[in-house]
Amino acid sequence: MARARGGGGGAPEQPATRATAAPPLPLPMLFLLVLATACAPSARALPPRRRLLDDTSVVVGGDPHHPHAAMPWAAPPEVHLPWEGLQHDLDKLVEVMAGPPELHNSTYADLAGPQGDARLQLRWITMLTMTGALRRFAANCIYSLVTYGRQPHYVVATFDASSAAECARMRLPCVNAKPFMPNHDLEDGQHLFGSAAASAIWWAKQRLAHHLLGKNLTVHGTDIDVVYYRDVRKSYSRAFTMLRADAVFASEEGLDEWQPFPRDGYINHMNAGVYAVQPNQRTMDFFAAWINGSTDPRSGGNDQIVLNKLILRSYALCYSHTQCRLTQLQGMMAVWKHPHFWPHTSCIQGSLGEEGAHCDKRRMYLHFLCEAGWHVKTQSWDRLANWLVDEDLKSMYADGGGPHGPHPHLPCANDDGAWDTLDHRID
Repeated sequence: MARARGGGGGAPEQPATRATAAPPLPLPMLFLLVLATACAPSARALPPRRRLLDDTSVVVGGDPHHPHAAMPWAAPPEVHLPWEGLQHDLDKLVEVMAGPPELHNSTYADLAGPQGDARLQLRWITMLTMTGALRRFAANCIYSLVTYGRQPHYVVATFDASSAAECARMRLPCVNAKPFMPNHDLEDGQHLFGSAAASAIWWAKQRLAHHLLGKNLTVHGTDIDVVYYRDVRKSYSRAFTMLRADAVFASEEGLDEWQPFPRDGYINHMNAGVYAVQPNQRTMDFFAAWINGSTDPRSGGNDQIVLNKLILRSYALCYSHTQCRLTQLQGMMAVWKHPHFWPHTSCIQGSLGEEGAHCDKRRMYLHFLCEAGWHVKTQSWDRLANWLVDEDLKSMYADGGGPHGPHPHLPCANDDGAWDTLDHRID
């Protein structure tokens, strides 16, 4: 509280009174006073005031509760990380990592949405899966998610003993997600697109998302061949508040010559790897229907084929508040598809475009789409300046203490999230 300035109004001054000597303290009381003074903590020893969530100037990862979330593998050995040792207790791990709602509230303070709808669920959790063989991709995704995406609330799912051990060595908030992968034993490896192992991981991820939605959390699912450039929660919340959409997914309507799936009565229009979904009955019903499709032999075990077959059955697309509400009135999940990563396509390209294009408002993140092969993805991340950690998981750029100076484009200046065209919605 500021002190009152002297003069000019306020209570009238009291007449000065003569100072009189105070009587001496009795010896017992004097002893207690000296003892209390000696034992009181000094100003130097007082704990620092807690930082606001949005003050990230000196807190790595943007969250004072998880200051090592961006690079837990680099934390000093003597530092205790609150999530360690919880890999077999998913619910406890999620409580630690999601934190209380007040950690998330300030993210949305400046976003106004239509009135009269249910309150936005403000507790978030990001989930990703990893195998030990792909630890650099996982670390790179996490570093970008926390440092530039400002989302330190995440869990990492593993499915085999070797990957779980690597996850623990990296000191990540790991969870043993094998219970979400019934009837399948997985080994560590760079599981290729379309393999039985990759398919098993995809479906386990969707089962885990369903479980987390049941805990009343907004769930952000991500693949690891993803780099985040802008504020994750603020960007997604534009669609949640402006449109009142239930979910946000990525478009994968590629170039005309790209035909990766058989067109068996459906259109491949939406990617299954990255999404944000709010908890409600519509989204719970959608995930139940999606997971139920895992046994459909016509889909070849591919979760994205099943996802795209469910359009106009369990969900519909919407691009205004009215469209979203009409979809919800039909009992379906209302999905907003965010803009393509490039004009007219989300398929990976050889360049991000002109200088500073990492921070184009169309991109909250970049996902490697339309091609397969981890070696191809590695080369693409080299070309696009998307590697933020090296093979030893050390930061490459100055904002993480790396040797290469500042990143050419990151962090984005004045990051108020992506997709700001939603601020000009028509209803």
